[in-house]
Amino acid sequence: MGLEYGSTGNHEQAESFLRHANELEPDSPLIFQELGSNSFHLKKYPAALNYFFKAVELVQLNEGTRPI
Repeated sequence: MGLEYGSTGNHEQAESFLRHANELEPDSPLIFQELGSNSFHLKKYPAALNYFFKAVELVQLNEGTRPI
């Protein structure tokens, strides 16, 4: 639902669904990436960066590479 709301420009509603998805799947880099994209659209740039970096960190941990 978060992706759907985001694609229609309703980023406030998308944020709510994405946060809930993050509670259900706290180690999903895809959800963190979507939270970052959504925060960027809401002009919450520091939060967006934090979400993007968390997504990268999770991918690197899953691949067994050194986190940034």
